[in-house]
Amino acid sequence: MPEATLVASFLPESLTPYLVMMVVGFVIGIYGHAMKSRFVVALGILLIFLATALLPLALVIFSDDPEPPGPRVPQISLAGPLGG
Repeated sequence: MPEATLVASFLPESLTPYLVMMVVGFVIGIYGHAMKSRFVVALGILLIFLATALLPLALVIFSDDPEPPGPRVPQISLAGPLGG
């Protein structure tokens, strides 16, 4: 799991940097649209995408209790009711 530790060292633990990155991406995208610059619009979209992709990754890495993998399924014993 050294890869997760390496990624976790670069990701901020609070929600604020991701929201700021997303808002800045929208502002840059709007500014690029007003300038009619495809490069600036693409840069804004890239920032929005990165904020959206990195936030769930950070939530999974920094959560203390991981979510259970799906619904709980009762164990069925093949030995019968008496266990024999």
